Amino acid sequence: MERGDFIRQLLPERAGIIDWCNYLSKYNYHIGQEIFSEAITIAIEKCEKCEEGKVKQWVAGIARNLMMRHKALNCLWKFTDEPTERSLSNKVTYQQNQFETDYIYSAINRLTAKEKEIIQLHVNGYKHSEISEKLGITLGYVKSRICTIRKSIHKQLS
Repeated sequence: MERGDFIRQLLPERAGIIDWCNYLSKYNYHIGQEIFSEAITIAIEKCEKCEEGKVKQWVAGIARNLMMRHKALNCLWKFTDEPTERSLSNKVTYQQNQFETDYIYSAINRLTAKEKEIIQLHVNGYKHSEISEKLGITLGYVKSRICTIRKSIHKQLS
């Protein structure tokens, strides 16, 4: 889709996408706005990949993947008045919680090399079809493995 057409279809969907980003961030509006801004930037850069009439779903998927990436890095968000070099905005910074990070990494390290490769691509924003093409495996296998990996990690962390 061309950039002009993409932006024309995006504008009426803006409020719904912002609501989705706020929902993903558990209504932390600063983080929701950061996710929204980053998702819009990525979407506009790659608008030629978006199908006609699917702008809202496509941008919402990008936002979901961005939030998954942040969660995968296990960032704990806190508010501060002074900006730091690791801040997303003047008001929001994050700190790594070493115990939880180690716990997550231990769950990820239990995955096979192929599973790690699949989930890494997924967290980095690749679509299922792109992962399938890149790794030379079937689309069904990719979807199945992502579902299984999520369940496995969730089970290990709960």
